[in-house]
Amino acid sequence: MKEMIWKTRFKVAVLISILILATFITTMTLVSNSCRHDREAYRQCQRTNATLREDISKLQMDKRTLTERVKHLEKELSNKPK
Repeated sequence: MKEMIWKTRFKVAVLISILILATFITTMTLVSNSCRHDREAYRQCQRTNATLREDISKLQMDKRTLTERVKHLEKELSNKPK
């Protein structure tokens, strides 16, 4: 009788150990996938930031060009006889 109880306890302990191990493996897999997704999102964010920096640079160049054009037109207007 005692031997049967010990066998049952051993089986329960093995099953609990397997469940704990499976839970650990599942958790680590989910964390790994989450980190992979975070890295991909970070890379995408970096690409977006680089694109935005390029766009800002182009807009600044356009602004300089327009400012120079306005100054040139103002100069032409001021030199015109009334």
